[in-house]
Amino acid sequence: MRTKNLLFALLMLCITACKYNDDALWDKVNSLDERIASIEDKLKSMNSNISSMSAIITALQNNVYVASVEYGSDGYIITFTDGTTAIVSNGKDGIDGTDGKDAPIIGVDVFEGKYYWTQTIDGNKSWLTGTDGNKIPVTGADAVTPQLKINSDGYWIISYDNGVTFTEIQNETGEPVKALGEDGTNGINGDSFFQSVKVEGNELILTLVDGEELRIQIMNLPEYIALNQNLGDKFDYAILGLDGSGYFYEFQEENSKLPKRLSIYDGIEEKITLIIDFDSEGLPKTILSEEFTIVLGQFEESKLNAVLITKNGETHLFENIETDVLWDEYKNGLLEEGTTRAVSRSPIKWINAVVSSVGCGLSIASAPTGVGIALAAISCSGALVNIADVAGLIEVSQGTAIGSTIIGHYANLVSCANAGTVLVCLTGIANNVTALGDLVYDLATDDINLGEGSLISGNGEVKMTLTWDDYSDIDLHCIDPSGYHIYYSDMQSTTGGFLDYDNVVAYGPENIYFNPAPEGTYKVYLHYYAENEGVSSVNYKVAIFKNNSGQVYEGTISGQGTIVDIATFTIGAQNASRSIWPTSTIDWCNLPSKN
Repeated sequence: MRTKNLLFALLMLCITACKYNDDALWDKVNSLDERIASIEDKLKSMNSNISSMSAIITALQNNVYVASVEYGSDGYIITFTDGTTAIVSNGKDGIDGTDGKDAPIIGVDVFEGKYYWTQTIDGNKSWLTGTDGNKIPVTGADAVTPQLKINSDGYWIISYDNGVTFTEIQNETGEPVKALGEDGTNGINGDSFFQSVKVEGNELILTLVDGEELRIQIMNLPEYIALNQNLGDKFDYAILGLDGSGYFYEFQEENSKLPKRLSIYDGIEEKITLIIDFDSEGLPKTILSEEFTIVLGQFEESKLNAVLITKNGETHLFENIETDVLWDEYKNGLLEEGTTRAVSRSPIKWINAVVSSVGCGLSIASAPTGVGIALAAISCSGALVNIADVAGLIEVSQGTAIGSTIIGHYANLVSCANAGTVLVCLTGIANNVTALGDLVYDLATDDINLGEGSLISGNGEVKMTLTWDDYSDIDLHCIDPSGYHIYYSDMQSTTGGFLDYDNVVAYGPENIYFNPAPEGTYKVYLHYYAENEGVSSVNYKVAIFKNNSGQVYEGTISGQGTIVDIATFTIGAQNASRSIWPTSTIDWCNLPSKN
């Protein structure tokens, strides 16, 4: 028994004595993993620098200028006049700009007047060559933008076909280059291919890590340029801004100095599109967007009225909006001044005045959720205000001294995608504006009629406006608190209510309004009086205003003789003494006939 215990003790002692300490091994593994992870974190920055270097060389060889240089969190953002951008990422050079111990340094150099890619490994610079042994060009039809990567064995590999295939990077002796994950001497990372970015006078100077300098001229571009050519079939004139905004005019056929439609792209923070339509005198009629419709009218001195209808049917009536535009002077300016000055100054001045007045008022007052904010974003944040000052506006047309690449720069900012030429680009924008404008008009037709209806007759404490979308005679009826029945056969009540017009053909509008409005309960009906042109069913909208804020009721009414209850509402005290409705009733079967 003692022998067995002794053997067991000796065995345990042996096991304890033979236990392996693997701390050093794990430290080595963890250190390697961290180094590889560190290199992989730099790959995105390095490949971004390679791509940016390609864009920089392309701009340099194509005589494209620098439009702006900004410093962001990720590095320098360079915007060129052809609309392209390059980001020179933040990073550190290898020692003296030549060590680059963490990774091969990708650069460029000139051979016989053309730029080719280079690599620098352990201070030794050589050409990057393809499988055929030829130098790899930076620009031209056979240009390639390399991509770096690390393979599963921890070696640097490079792609010349946008990441489809990769080959090992080799040093001067033909050996693969290990991704050591170590810092360059003195702890300098060597993960940037640029030593410095600086602006001297009108030049941007980019210095590569091997001392090669790339110099590109900076052009101080005007805030806006104006174009009158190559705008497609729909638009006659455009103003394009460096802030990404675009203003596209269609002129009236009868008078080319008067705008018929103005489409606005605001590209400062988000793409907001406004379509403005004008009447035969050049006065604005509507402002349309995907979110709202504004109908304008009753221009007098520097004031006007407006109705705003949101896409969810909430309606607001604004009376006596004060602007800084005298309307007679505005119209005279359109007719007397040259086309360029007229379209670039007067309508824009009006847009600022009206949209700012309506928009800012809504954002402060009880606007429907989101709508006031949207209008304020357009009008109150300065998005449209800047273009009012067009003293620096440059008039250009295709082929003028300012250059097509610069025109393309403005056009690209306005959101012209995948355009090979300025002509295609600007035509593309015009087509997009036209399509969107038509779409907005199609969607907003009933709202425009509704807004116009609310403006064409008298306004008061209570007003109801009816429109419909097709042929047929639809009638608006109202029983007021006294029991008086206002309709086509009795258009004025003893309590101050008025029906302005009996539309017997199509569309409306018809309006009933009270000013002042007697206290008590009101009842509103629709009646399908007669079918026209074979139409037996129409879609209707009724906006009922109370104290300049309205609600829209919509639906479909079908068949001659049909009655639809629209709304019942009370003004003032619920039990007002004059509120004798609903004891009054309508004999729908014995309504008077129309002549």
